Order: sequence, then structure tokens, then C-alpha cells
Amino acid sequence: MSRRRTLVLWIGTRLRWSGRKALLKRNGYEVTPAKSEREACAVLATFAVDAVILDAEASELNPQQLVCRMKQIKPHIPILVCAAAETTTTDRFSGADAVVLKHDPPARLVQVLNHLLNVRFPFFTRWFGNWRYRAGA
Repeated sequence: MSRRRTLVLWIGTRLRWSGRKALLKRNGYEVTPAKSEREACAVLATFAVDAVILDAEASELNPQQLVCRMKQIKPHIPILVCAAAETTTTDRFSGADAVVLKHDPPARLVQVLNHLLNVRFPFFTRWFGNWRYRAGA
């Protein structure tokens, strides 16, 4: 039996959150929501998380600062940013591993997430990083 992937998903509006959660669950992902930046960082620090999806417009802090803070906690975890503006690039979120526009088709979110998890950050790399973090290495 294969291990299900766990995500921290933090989306601002309830409607957008339920739609993204249903999409990810249909594609075999286990979803763990975080309602605030503090909660997202606590979940990231406490649990074996495989990826983070961050809504750039939902952040009360600068989303760039949150991405950097999460990368300090677990640098081996891929972070996918959902942004509204077409002018948004990975330069604006220099620590993010990918940026998806909110008006992109839903399949694009899943496609980019699959790419991050299977190509850029293979399972062993994420598992070993989580193990090292828990061991305090």
C-alpha cells in the first residue's frame, strides 16, 4: 500500500478552500488545512509534511517572508504559491519552488504539485529531510 501525501493547505476564503481540498482529495492527496501563518508553521514543524500550498493573497504577513520562514523550518519541503496577479513570478516569491495563477485550470495545480513531489523532490529526499529535522541533525 502506498503512502498518501500530506499537504499543508492555507487558503483565505472558505469557498476556495473547499474547492481546492476536494480537487486534491480526488487526486489522492491528504489535506491538512492551516488557518493562520502561525498554525501553518506549527504544522510544518510538527508533522511529516510533503508539500505546502500557500495562497499569496491570504497572507497577513508578506508572503515572501512566510515562504522564507517555512524554508528555514524545513528547507527540503516544496512550497507552491497560488497567486492572483499575472505579473507574479517566482522572483516575487524567491523561496517558492513554483507559482500557479489562480485563474489557471484546476488541473494545472495538480500537475505542478505532482511535478514538485515526483521530480524535483522525490519521496526519499522529503522523508530523509523530515527524519533529520526530528532527529535534530
